[in-house]
Amino acid sequence: MKKVLVVSHDAGGAEVLSSWLLQYECSYEAILEGPARKIFSRKNLKISNLSFQEAILNVDFVITSTSWQSDLEKEVIRYSKKIGKYVISVLDHWVNYEERFLINGEMILPNEVWTLDKHAYSIAKNLFKDTLVKLEKNYYFQNIQDLLNKKFKSFTKKNEFIGLFIGENISDHALKTYLDKDHFGYDENEALEFLLENLSNININLKSIKIRPHPSEENYKYNWALENKIISKISNSKELLDDILHSDIVFGCDSMAMVIGLMAGKKVISCIPENGRDCSLPFKEIQHLKNIIIKNI
Repeated sequence: MKKVLVVSHDAGGAEVLSSWLLQYECSYEAILEGPARKIFSRKNLKISNLSFQEAILNVDFVITSTSWQSDLEKEVIRYSKKIGKYVISVLDHWVNYEERFLINGEMILPNEVWTLDKHAYSIAKNLFKDTLVKLEKNYYFQNIQDLLNKKFKSFTKKNEFIGLFIGENISDHALKTYLDKDHFGYDENEALEFLLENLSNININLKSIKIRPHPSEENYKYNWALENKIISKISNSKELLDDILHSDIVFGCDSMAMVIGLMAGKKVISCIPENGRDCSLPFKEIQHLKNIIIKNI
């Protein structure tokens, strides 16, 4: 049996890699930082105490996620190629593919790129013409669907309209990557403000909205919104699915959690303000608050 080194930092990539690892059932080392450590621990996957330079010596190949919060995966890709170890990187989203492999202005590409749906495959294939790009099964989404099927059988929801706002660390991403927190034309707080200012345009009488911060965010970031009477609480639930199932509408900007909202049969609305870039999620079912506003003028 071959042994693999898995490397991850950000939450989305860690969810995908951990789900793949559970399915693959191989011998492995896991070098993790940031939110990835909690995700692997929650799934009872071991975390290595070695440095990646030490761990890589005893594996047959390497698989990394990609991150904006950390250069960990990029450093591992560069080191793997330097010593001749085959390295694969998994793309867990649909945007900013090139910057995921940039470190100090240098593009560090793996031997192989894995994408998880036809949209991502098409984007990556066009961008990385000299790198092997494959379309692989998304075991994370498969696990989510299996959990949804189980939870729906025993789930009872109160008869009231509830919204869920999915937080994203947009300002920190812009500052770290582009040295400008306003690079995208909006941030997470402005998106939430935009939603609260335009709730009347959605034509649904929401009783309350719960805010779920991104794993890389501090909960207090959104405390200001609690002054609005429609904001019921800031979620401390460990399970994203529980928050989604207890909502009728999922609001967000560009988050993978919004796609999970679609999988759960929820109405999903992107609340990127008018001056922000368009939502990158390639799913026609997602509505866009700025377009809803234009229709209602």
